[in-house]
Amino acid sequence: MADNHLIAKNTVFLYIRMLLSMGIYLYTTRVVLSILGVEDYGIYNVVGGLVAMFSFLNATMSGATSRFITFELGKNSSKVQTVFSVALTIHIIIALIVFLIGETFGLWFLENKLTIPATKMYEAKWLLQFSIVTMIFSFTQVPYNASIIAHEKMNIYAYFELVNVGLKLLSVYLLLIIDANKLIFYGAIVMLTQIGVTLLYRLYCTRKWEHCKFNLSLDREFLRPLLSYSGWDLFGNASLVARTQGVNVLLNIFFGAILNAAAGIAMQVQTAAMSFATNVMTAFRPQIVKTYAAKSYSEMINLISLGSIITYILYLIIATPLIFEMDFILHIWLEEVPDYAVCFCRLALLMDLFSNLGRVLMIGIDATGRIKETSLLLGCLYLFVIPISYILFKYQAEPYVPYIYNLFTPLLAIPINLFWLNRYIRKFSPMVYCKKVIVRLIFVTIVSLSIGWIIKENIEWAWSRLFMIFICSSFSSLSLSFYICLNSSQRTVLLTAIKSKLNGRKK
Repeated sequence: MADNHLIAKNTVFLYIRMLLSMGIYLYTTRVVLSILGVEDYGIYNVVGGLVAMFSFLNATMSGATSRFITFELGKNSSKVQTVFSVALTIHIIIALIVFLIGETFGLWFLENKLTIPATKMYEAKWLLQFSIVTMIFSFTQVPYNASIIAHEKMNIYAYFELVNVGLKLLSVYLLLIIDANKLIFYGAIVMLTQIGVTLLYRLYCTRKWEHCKFNLSLDREFLRPLLSYSGWDLFGNASLVARTQGVNVLLNIFFGAILNAAAGIAMQVQTAAMSFATNVMTAFRPQIVKTYAAKSYSEMINLISLGSIITYILYLIIATPLIFEMDFILHIWLEEVPDYAVCFCRLALLMDLFSNLGRVLMIGIDATGRIKETSLLLGCLYLFVIPISYILFKYQAEPYVPYIYNLFTPLLAIPINLFWLNRYIRKFSPMVYCKKVIVRLIFVTIVSLSIGWIIKENIEWAWSRLFMIFICSSFSSLSLSFYICLNSSQRTVLLTAIKSKLNGRKK
């Protein structure tokens, strides 16, 4: 049976982590952009993106590792350590492959294909090395993070985020006072910060759980299922990364590093806003996988519906004021706003808003372990943006063309996910999900965006307008979703959880 109290508790801890991270992230971005300048900041983003293109391997194995560790825990299996060791062995091999590719193809691409000023090539090569080292640590960290999530110890993320926040603030302070090559120094300090936090996570996991003690292993019982699952997930994740980083490279080739700065800002705004939804999905994921492992399909379907509603509404609350007041927000946040940054940010937020209608469906499909068809279909859908954008850029199209295309991909992805989840779990009804989740969420969205538009058109003072849009759209979204989207049992669970929290505080 799903533990709704644990889901709520973990969501709170993840939100604490997110708020800490987001606040520092927004502040440090402003300061770093001011210190480095638009061109250097654009170079940092595009060079880091070269190695980030390999993060699809990381995302692929992360999903597989998390799914298999959580599944074994859901079955109360004694083979969790074997899964962990096999997964970490695979990640070490992948890290070595990425190192070789980065030092050969990555260096060649940097020198011959990217539009980097000759005077900045030395710094760009250093940034590439820092990115490669950071990615190696990131790859080998995945099984440890998967263990924390599988055991639903989300409070650890909040505690360690305090350390991460402190190191980031120290990094920015050092960047301000140290008289050195700012671009190289920033790349180095970001790398050292990531390594330090990674080592803390590993120390916690190895002391907390026996199964996190690594033994070199390629046990065939788990090696083949892990690689099979990862193989199909690989295409989907590679397509997502190619969509982002491929467009980033095309923007660099056709428009230069200035547009990469705008794309980098859009990615940061998108990541910050999306974290509101991601935290809920992270809290729901272990419960969805465990209920599937226990064959509690009705419970699983209820979790998928509830997770979809909460994920979408929380994102809508954040996205609505950002979409309407993006120009004002960026000018407050940044001393110099790159061209097209406002446009890129708005389109990216709308894309993720549409995506959140069906993201939790993917968790349900992942839980079954049968992801071949969805990964293949969605991967092709995501990849089409690259040739389409290239052709249109050749004909002098505007830089925002890829973002326009990306608005439509999540709308096409929803029926694909609904169809295949029904194939894998016959109790799941696409029509019921559309009627009780998607249609009702669309209604809430129309009301929320309409309120935002009315306020935008009738209030002149920007601060007052931003505040009113946030308050009014939040109230309408929360109240409508509570009475329209949630069923009676879900409302009862939510109210009980709130009352228990309030009573606990009074005591």
